[in-house]
Amino acid sequence: MELKQGFDLAKPPLMKLLLVQTASQRHHLVWTTHHLLLDGWSASQLLGDVLRHYIGQKATRQEGVYRDYIAWLQRRDTAASESYWRQLLGQLHEPTKFL
Repeated sequence: MELKQGFDLAKPPLMKLLLVQTASQRHHLVWTTHHLLLDGWSASQLLGDVLRHYIGQKATRQEGVYRDYIAWLQRRDTAASESYWRQLLGQLHEPTKFL
């Protein structure tokens, strides 16, 4: 249902949380967000903070961490990264189904 609704960038919300009960003692939290809001690095930081809070730990904030991440990306061997992904994705012979 969420996928069919999509996102209208001119209308909130661009992030949604949906709690689904799948059994009497089992729940799934579905987090839907537009990629314009968070990149992969920021999403992992946010989710890490949420999970730390959930288990009672204080969220940690470090200055300059994103800058360090960008510097790490710039130091990476782009040819090796491309080779890795071409090998991995080369095993796919048709588009994958997106649910």
